[in-house]
Amino acid sequence: MVLVSPIPRSRDQPARGVALSGAGSRIALALLVFSGAPAAAAPGRSPSVRDRSWTEGSLDLGDGTPIRFVRGAYRARDDSQVSLQIEGVSFGDVDGDGAEEAILIVSSNLGGAGTMIEGYVFGLKDGAPVLRARIEGGDRGEGGLESAQVAGGEVVVRRFETGPTDAVCCPSRVLIERWRWSNGQLVKAAGAPRVVRRPKTHWRVKQVGVGSAAPAGPARR
Repeated sequence: MVLVSPIPRSRDQPARGVALSGAGSRIALALLVFSGAPAAAAPGRSPSVRDRSWTEGSLDLGDGTPIRFVRGAYRARDDSQVSLQIEGVSFGDVDGDGAEEAILIVSSNLGGAGTMIEGYVFGLKDGAPVLRARIEGGDRGEGGLESAQVAGGEVVVRRFETGPTDAVCCPSRVLIERWRWSNGQLVKAAGAPRVVRRPKTHWRVKQVGVGSAAPAGPARR
């Protein structure tokens, strides 16, 4: 029997589709998605992080190697089984310069049971994405990020935490931290984070044995 549970997902999950009318609009959208290029800024306005489709195109997550995302996902083409997924995107002025940055929540898996979830803050330079800061994460059950959003001049980070009776897959608590831009860096504010409860993770039977149908009945909890 194999039991699977969904990765806890951020409330900031990016939209997966856009409704347009007219053949010309559909062609323009197809070209944009294929190239991963940012949308053109309005005349007289500087490019904004909101002009770019962050789930499409190449991003450098800090190691100097661009990773090409397609519909928010990356899958290694070799035998390493490395995969990444953009779980959420939010926007806000992180460094206080008056221009917004994009905050990406990215999960990564090396082919095993563990899934790491971290945060990346991107700005634009000459219209191209530039990594400004990284928010250290952890495993989906302990330390991984649920979300990160700008509020009141700070970055509010929600981080999964496993309670004393929780299984490693299913954290019951969320730590709420506040991060601030200081001396060119994004740093966590002093003080203990606030702890809140999160909805219980529901399990479901996906497969029983080989070639056997899963029995009918309610999901296991």
